[in-house]
Amino acid sequence: MVSLMNKKKYVSINAEMLGRAYKIAKRRYKGGIFIWSSGQGLNIVGTDRHSIIFFHDENGYLGDDFHHESLYFCASKFKKHKKFMQSLLYYKNHKKQVYIDDKTGDEGLARSIFLKQKVDFLFNFKLNESNKKSKNEESSFSIVCKSTDNKMLSQEILEENVLAKIPKIQFEPTPFDLDKIKLIDNLVLRYGSKSKKLKPVTIHVNESNMLCAICEHAFLISLPLFFEEDKTLKETFKSPQDEDKNIFEIALSEKKYKQIFNDIKKFLPDPGFKDNKKVYTPNEEF
Repeated sequence: MVSLMNKKKYVSINAEMLGRAYKIAKRRYKGGIFIWSSGQGLNIVGTDRHSIIFFHDENGYLGDDFHHESLYFCASKFKKHKKFMQSLLYYKNHKKQVYIDDKTGDEGLARSIFLKQKVDFLFNFKLNESNKKSKNEESSFSIVCKSTDNKMLSQEILEENVLAKIPKIQFEPTPFDLDKIKLIDNLVLRYGSKSKKLKPVTIHVNESNMLCAICEHAFLISLPLFFEEDKTLKETFKSPQDEDKNIFEIALSEKKYKQIFNDIKKFLPDPGFKDNKKVYTPNEEF
């Protein structure tokens, strides 16, 4: 039981964070999960080499006597335990912790002797407060790691090559209504298909902190929360010189919005302003 575990010899990480890190890591071959301490709490990263997700668990714990300063696991190590990892995303488990215990000394030795299995490290995963396992669920499992496993992540690699390159915004962080952010999903038409093809969307947050998303045939502009009470997009883009001027042309052709304007022109060859194409109608005579 975890409660009897020496509190200096195990790692504790939030279940949902571990589950979401794994969800990213398992997307591609050679994905992985990296866990390390920043002095207080734990950091966890999941990557499939194309995307990376980072979490800080302020309640995470890495024991003083734990034999490793950090942990790296190939996503393939969890292949036989997908149900356990997926269960971490169940709402009931979001606030729970997963305990990772180094069992190399006892259980690892037994495996080496009786199963003739080369074991450099053996780690046990257990969800705290888990009920007695049901017929279809694991309550805990162990995985074998070797010193030759491909360790593609380290704290130094992350700090020097990933975290340092995340662009820093030049304006204050701005809160957005999550439901408005979800509207971006409506830009890409599925046409009733469940295709897994790439759906490119360009995202901007402009100098006025408005959220802009652009893809082929569509774009979205959304005001941040607390922009100004009851202010609308039309009022935001209202021209003092010409109130009837197209608000999109005002919004997207001004110098400070130039990058957005260029991207819209790239994705939408006929966005409805600036030298519009002539539209054919069936009643038109040649």
